[in-house]
Amino acid sequence: MTASARFVVPVRAARQVKDQVTRRVLDRLAENGIRVASVTQSITIHPPQPFHTVTAPTGGR
Repeated sequence: MTASARFVVPVRAARQVKDQVTRRVLDRLAENGIRVASVTQSITIHPPQPFHTVTAPTGGR
């Protein structure tokens, strides 16, 4: 079974609301004897950023 949900919330509250909704859904399923094998979430992967080495000047004061 696949289920999707979309809801509109303030940007700064999105993570907390998603957590609350997920927990309530899983609790309700468990109350009715429905076991969930896994929970899938989307993950965005960004390509690695170039790495630059900066060398401090030698010699001194």
